[in-house]
Amino acid sequence: MILCFIALAATLTPECAAFAQCSPGESTIEADQSRQQHAHVTESLFRQYVANRSRIETNQVRAAVVLVANRGLDDPEIVAHVLQEFEAACEGKGNGNRRVKARTLAILSHMLEISGRRKRARSQAGGMSVPPAEQSHETEILKNVISRGRQATRFEIGEFVIAVRNASRSEGEHFLLDVLTNPESNTDSKVGRWPDNQGGHWQIARFVAAVGLAELGRPAGVEWLLARANAAHPEHARDLFFAHRNGQHFYARNKRLGENCLKSLADLAEMNSADVNDVETLNNWWGIRAGQFTGGRVHLLFEPGGSLN
Repeated sequence: MILCFIALAATLTPECAAFAQCSPGESTIEADQSRQQHAHVTESLFRQYVANRSRIETNQVRAAVVLVANRGLDDPEIVAHVLQEFEAACEGKGNGNRRVKARTLAILSHMLEISGRRKRARSQAGGMSVPPAEQSHETEILKNVISRGRQATRFEIGEFVIAVRNASRSEGEHFLLDVLTNPESNTDSKVGRWPDNQGGHWQIARFVAAVGLAELGRPAGVEWLLARANAAHPEHARDLFFAHRNGQHFYARNKRLGENCLKSLADLAEMNSADVNDVETLNNWWGIRAGQFTGGRVHLLFEPGGSLN
């Protein structure tokens, strides 16, 4: 991702380039410049690389997405602007709106990931509460993502599920469970919330939904992963078509469903994933821990957005 930032900085105006190259903890402009000018740079990136309905090189868009998400999460005006563009693109038609929808969803997904990461850090530091403003932003973002996610096509569903999982909030549980239990066969497609239920994007969506539920301590997620963690089973040996490895387990040796389920379960069991090579070990763990399991964190790779150009 650092290389993406450098590539983006090379294409920006001098003011925006300075912003893109600094670290999150440093001032991006002169010390006497105001917060309003600082927010203006973020808005400029947003207009130039996200809200622009033209085709733009993916790495540049992705770098802008990360920068806007990091700098914009704590600014209510920027959050509102991103949500406004997201809603407008969802209502619109054509390739331009499709691009903006994907890009703004990527920003919202990254904002939820940042907020979830902060929340876990506070918890580890002694249970410090989430600031009300941040809680409000996160709630509004998650509500909009879930609402639009229920209308997602099969080509979009994976990115919506990743966003909801990133939030690590109980409010996303019903959405994740609906994704996990949506019928997989064509014959049963009309009884699910998403009739367009076929294709590789749905395979990833179900896997990430199971991970998200398991992280929240819900047995349905753990049991789904356990049932598919046998990599020798032909059905579980198929590859998941991760876009830029987005959603793939960090330590997975390949893209196979069984392998990714196995590594995810090892995280939940707090085992060294390199030492877990068979599902039997994990079945034994679940047999002991099922009644007391409260969740955990799985090391999935997160690269905001799939195709953003």
